[in-house]
Amino acid sequence: RGLVSSIVAIGYNLGWTAVLPAFGYLIKGWKWLSVAGGILMLASVIAWFFVPDSPRHLMENKDDKVAAMNSLKRIATLFGRKLDLDEIELESSKKDTAAPPSYLETLKDFIHFPELRIQLLIQMFQWIILAFLYYGFNFSWGKLGKNIYWSYAFSGISEVSAALICWFGQDVFGRRMTMLSFNIIGGASFLLALIPLSFGSQNVLTMQQLMCLIGSMFVSGAWGTSYLYVAEQSPTNHRGKMSAVCSISARLGSFAGPQASLLFTWNKSATLVFFGILSISAGMVSLRLPETKGKKSPNSAQEVEDRRKVFLSKT
Repeated sequence: RGLVSSIVAIGYNLGWTAVLPAFGYLIKGWKWLSVAGGILMLASVIAWFFVPDSPRHLMENKDDKVAAMNSLKRIATLFGRKLDLDEIELESSKKDTAAPPSYLETLKDFIHFPELRIQLLIQMFQWIILAFLYYGFNFSWGKLGKNIYWSYAFSGISEVSAALICWFGQDVFGRRMTMLSFNIIGGASFLLALIPLSFGSQNVLTMQQLMCLIGSMFVSGAWGTSYLYVAEQSPTNHRGKMSAVCSISARLGSFAGPQASLLFTWNKSATLVFFGILSISAGMVSLRLPETKGKKSPNSAQEVEDRRKVFLSKT
């Protein structure tokens, strides 16, 4: 999972910090730039027709064994594996044969199960801050560097590096520690950017640019980790809803983030301190979330509640 999520993040980062700036450099005029972006979006839609459904989702939510077996067959074909379906027996983890819970019933779980609600609120908070910081910097490189194209080029390198470090951190230290450390390192980097130092005979690189690149890299890595983290924390019946709510929360941050360029124009030092505090706070709340590395994802809201009780009993 860590490797796959990092590969996806690399694709996103290359598109945002490499392909888009290249289009902006080569294509003059926002209308033709929009047309080029629309063509790429249509191409990405076609790819979804080749993505199979989750067998686990089909079994837990729809109790459709035939569809789950067909999905397994498609996954095996995509990866070039031979799969003997006659030797595979799929079973739902549910104890009873009752119908899957309705959409409204799963929404009520966020009221009836406090641990599920707390985890969702923490994740929403993190996604708002990470989106704000991510887009705040990606819309501000022109004000932090002398050349906007070189600034975005270095940003792209840091983004790809973040995805690779993210993969290493997730598999070695776990999801929670990666979220905690990446956000704190990012926040500390923003604060270190206040030191007035320059490097090179002609001040080619400043301390502010270097630390902002490092901080942005770790913020990007934390956000990449959050996609995997929220999916592993969420019960099967709630995974889509929790991911969607977190994504909606991130849109609040992404709306406000580009306005950070105005803050850099007003006062760079104050803005960097503000960014540092936000990043560190997003990391600290990770301590309240469970570690999911090497653990089976929960199937129900009750299982999330039970796991929290077991954790409290051991502390």
